[in-house]
Amino acid sequence: SMHHGTTGEPLFLFGNAHRNTISWSPHGRFLCLAGFGNLAGGMSFWDRNKEKPIPQYDAETGVPMFPQIVASCTVGYGWSPDS
Repeated sequence: SMHHGTTGEPLFLFGNAHRNTISWSPHGRFLCLAGFGNLAGGMSFWDRNKEKPIPQYDAETGVPMFPQIVASCTVGYGWSPDS
């Protein structure tokens, strides 16, 4: 969740998941919440403008993988400069 800096009141809830990485896209619109290292590699992506998660689909089957995709054993990550 995201909390107000002074009052500590929750401003936005991202759901329940084990995450230890927060990464904003270069232009600040998209957010990746991920669990790397000692966690299983789950990632969820959010659109800041819409305040909603971005749906993820399996490339082979087209089946929705919401609310996350899994990148097991991930050791590095990054955004494309034009994202």
